[in-house]
Amino acid sequence: MKRDFLKGLGLEDTVIDQIMDENGKDINKANEKVKSLETEVNNTKELLTNANKEIDSYKSMDIDAIKKSAEDYKTKFETAENDYKAKIAEMELNNKLEKYVDKLSLKNDIYKKEVISRIKEKGLKFDGDTLLGGEDLVKSFKEEYSDAFNDTKQKPNFADSTPGNTTPITKEAFKKMSYKERLTLKNEKPDIYKNLKEE
Repeated sequence: MKRDFLKGLGLEDTVIDQIMDENGKDINKANEKVKSLETEVNNTKELLTNANKEIDSYKSMDIDAIKKSAEDYKTKFETAENDYKAKIAEMELNNKLEKYVDKLSLKNDIYKKEVISRIKEKGLKFDGDTLLGGEDLVKSFKEEYSDAFNDTKQKPNFADSTPGNTTPITKEAFKKMSYKERLTLKNEKPDIYKNLKEE
């Protein structure tokens, strides 16, 4: 709106000034609103551009490959965890087997390893400190390898009939002796062994 136009309408200068001021305020408000809308439009354009870029990046992704990679990782993790648990279980089993076999009075490590190997082959399990089925396995091993075990029987006390020594070995006791006991007597007390053998 122009001042000349208002003058042509026969309006006074003071009235024209008021109209021009109000008009100016309206124009300023309109301009501010336009600027605000322009800013919003620009922000929206920027958001739209970023969204399009993000969408394009997803388009270029191989979702199946990502899924497969995640599955592979999960499988590897589960395998590693199971391997760890299996190793711990094996260590615990080996410790229990060592203690169990140590109590059997086997003569050497070769026999110990053989007994442990047979226990593992049969898949015998422990219930606490008791090896289920262990007695049967040891019994059959003794039958197969009787010389694998240390003699845990107390050796007889061979005494001769000299004063101060207790009960001499009788002919009856000599007859009841095993081959090993007689051999021990022969090595430790050859004179007594000779006399008893000649009787």
